[in-house]
Amino acid sequence: MQYPFTGMSITEYVRQKRLEKTTKLLRTEPEWGICDVSEEVGFHNIGYFTRRFREVFACCPREFRETREHSRARWIRVCNNRLGK
Repeated sequence: MQYPFTGMSITEYVRQKRLEKTTKLLRTEPEWGICDVSEEVGFHNIGYFTRRFREVFACCPREFRETREHSRARWIRVCNNRLGK
């Protein structure tokens, strides 16, 4: 079931919010490992987390962290694509 406001199912919406929080943690908590970040936001399987992250950001979490100056621009682009802008 998709909801009119977001155009996403509850599962998709929660996953998007978790990934959004992940990007913040990757930028603000450089001492945390990728596994720590994924666990913090509720992804308990690192393989699943990495797959979903790559689907959204077209790179793995490590690459995202290494190119964090581009992180905000990439996230805005992804959100705009999802919203059809």
